[in-house]
Amino acid sequence: CLIITMIPGLYHVMTRSSNPMNYQEDLYIAVKQLSQYAMGSQCVSVGDNYEFIDINSRNIVIKMDHHRLVKTPGFEILLNDIDDLSFHKDDELIFMSLKRHKKYYTFLIASNMELTHDEE
Repeated sequence: CLIITMIPGLYHVMTRSSNPMNYQEDLYIAVKQLSQYAMGSQCVSVGDNYEFIDINSRNIVIKMDHHRLVKTPGFEILLNDIDDLSFHKDDELIFMSLKRHKKYYTFLIASNMELTHDEE
């Protein structure tokens, strides 16, 4: 009797685990990682690519390459299976818009605030 009552719950767990893309966790992890790379950066350009200078004065480009969101220099794949990608600036905020599995997403990924330092 106990086994019969556990079957629906077990079935629910198994169906959720067989399709790991149900909740798009990898999408949100990639956005968080991209936001961390862009933290404190200065935007160079937005459009199909997002180019910025990071806090270590390195020029970084985020772009789509063969349906993947990648970071260069080097070639770090942040996300797979994307169909379209663009970046835009609204005031001093940088947004990333992408299409994946017939759904559209827009994320705030950075602010382009110029940091000031006190003179010594």
